Amino acid sequence: MSGFMKRWFLKNEVWVFLAPILCLGFAWLIRDTVLVDRLEWRTLDWRTQKRAELGQVGPDPRILVIGIGNRSTNNIEPWPFRRAYHGQLQDLLSYGEPAVVT
Repeated sequence: MSGFMKRWFLKNEVWVFLAPILCLGFAWLIRDTVLVDRLEWRTLDWRTQKRAELGQVGPDPRILVIGIGNRSTNNIEPWPFRRAYHGQLQDLLSYGEPAVVT
């Protein structure tokens, strides 16, 4: 690169616009890697510990969230489940007399 081009890039502040685009492209390339997943889970652990240390109020014990994740889809059947499974789950939940089921 010639001296003129270097001065033009620096003088016209092209990097102010180019740097965020490059960072976004790099983040997009690494978004689904094992390293990023591990970093996300590690920071989640740290954030949870810090909230506990600061005495943040925990979740309301009257609320229960039941999620359907990979373990369920691997052990039962692939998502979406048949309506029969949803009916069985609602029958089981009815024994606890929930106020809301969505």
